Amino acid sequence: MNNLNIDWATVSAMKAKAKDAAKRAATSARETAVAAAKEAQKQYVESKDQREALAEQAKSFAERVGRTLEDLVDETTAAPGPGGDGEKKIIDLTYVTDRFVAMGFPAGRRGAPGSAAARASANPIDAVAAHLRTYHDGHYMVLNISEESYDYAKFGDNVLEFKFPGHPAPPLGMLFKICASLESWLEADPDNVAAVHCLTGRGRTSAVLACALAWLGAFDSNPIEALRHVATRRRDDVERLTIPSQRRYVSYFANVLDGCAPRSEPLLLRRAIMHTIPNFGTQEKPGCCPYLQFFKGGRLAYTTTWQGAADPGVAEGKGDDEKTPERAWAGPAEGSLVFPVDCVVHGDLLVRCRHVDASGSRVSMFRAALHVGFAPTGVLRLAKEQLDGACGDDRFDADFFVDLIFAPLERGDEDAEGAAAAGATPRAHTDAGGVEP
Repeated sequence: MNNLNIDWATVSAMKAKAKDAAKRAATSARETAVAAAKEAQKQYVESKDQREALAEQAKSFAERVGRTLEDLVDETTAAPGPGGDGEKKIIDLTYVTDRFVAMGFPAGRRGAPGSAAARASANPIDAVAAHLRTYHDGHYMVLNISEESYDYAKFGDNVLEFKFPGHPAPPLGMLFKICASLESWLEADPDNVAAVHCLTGRGRTSAVLACALAWLGAFDSNPIEALRHVATRRRDDVERLTIPSQRRYVSYFANVLDGCAPRSEPLLLRRAIMHTIPNFGTQEKPGCCPYLQFFKGGRLAYTTTWQGAADPGVAEGKGDDEKTPERAWAGPAEGSLVFPVDCVVHGDLLVRCRHVDASGSRVSMFRAALHVGFAPTGVLRLAKEQLDGACGDDRFDADFFVDLIFAPLERGDEDAEGAAAAGATPRAHTDAGGVEP
């Protein structure tokens, strides 16, 4: 019995001890919770104060800039007219952030070069210069990625120019150089701003700004989220503002920021396969007369037409770029077309498909800019929506796609690899002087 009494007493003591410990723990937990609540309230108040301060700063900045934009910007004018008031108005200028400006091409009296879209979004250079001088005098830099020059003296010669002819977005290495240059400029002075433009102020400009924002740590260093922000600020959506190749390079940039660098080794591009035949012909004669071109550094490196085309000169890449392939018509019955390539490729690559009509004129069908370092060893499939020009074009079937077949370099290809690293393509027949327009 004593043993039993002792056991119960021990149990009772343990219960009392546990109850006391639980009480102390509950008291401590309450004290911790109260302290955490007070700290959260303090942080909320501080955060609210910060948000209100930032909002006030943004409001002040918007009002300050708005006064000049009200005088200089005419959002209802499609394009400046010669001799009219529109000539003095800024057509296209957006503060993506308080330090980044996206704008149309700053054109002189002759207007902007290029397409109708470029001319429609062009800004009178004097109006843009006046705006930048008024609100950012001594603290602005213009980034020109249009391939076109103008009177840089209008901006105090503070214009940084990058050229990458033919490519819809800067090559990957250049894209990082641009971002580093913008970072250096913005870090030099907290009042510094950068105004970025291409010919239209849309695709190239948006892709570069998205990458620059992510590079500087905005949007959790996510270029894709940054691109959505740019599109929102430009009052557009990403799909209309950019084309597939530009979005592809924004994704490449995101990969590198996430620690996934492209391979440096070249690959062998064996062939390209086009699935389904686009209709660039007529109702009586549907189909197309296609050939593929491959560009490196803005220069034409290789040309090929599909197997079965009658012109061997063009098929082997030996013919003049202006030579018209004869009887190389592909009708719907062909189903798929195989384009032999057998070419060493590396780095940034531009693939373009063109159609030759009955008069011998060339029409661009689609193109794709890509980086070989992110291509698989095997099949890279580009669907219709991933091809510039094909997406949104009813002449291409909904299930249209292009396969690029890559293979690793085999033994005995060391010379080819060395030449590829030097910028040559020893397995390709090149067309001299061919430059991507």
